[in-house]
Amino acid sequence: MRSVKFVRVLFSLVALLGCSSEETLGPPGSVSAPPPADGGAAPTGPASPATGQTAVGTRKCTDCHGANMAGSAAKLGGQPAGIDLYAPNLTPDPETGIGSWTDSQLRYAIREGIDKDGLKLCPQMQHYLTMPEDEVASIIAYLRSLPPVKNAVRESVCPPLKR
Repeated sequence: MRSVKFVRVLFSLVALLGCSSEETLGPPGSVSAPPPADGGAAPTGPASPATGQTAVGTRKCTDCHGANMAGSAAKLGGQPAGIDLYAPNLTPDPETGIGSWTDSQLRYAIREGIDKDGLKLCPQMQHYLTMPEDEVASIIAYLRSLPPVKNAVRESVCPPLKR
């Protein structure tokens, strides 16, 4: 058990030092307030699924979440021993994807790196505090336009544990 804690602490330090997000969040394992269920900033222009698809490609989201954004049953590479990361399903399936998330919760995850339960996303998931609202809205519109895929992707083991 002590070695598991050591690996998690070591991973947390490596993730914080090498995190490629625009801003590093607080200590791994900490919980933030859940995002608002409704509300948030409104886009200044119309949300376009086509523009969102382009942004998803430009931001390389498909590198981890797959071409269909349904996640991957394959463990993401480049992780320290004992850390198992799997990209989640971002299709609108209500059970295994984002179908039960509000647009505000998705916006919060994209911008702040916080999931709908107030837990930090794994450090490998970039977050974009300065992403223009039109781009965020278009990405959300694109994700909503995808066919739902029921894909029971394994849950990631990262600080905090995403189980």
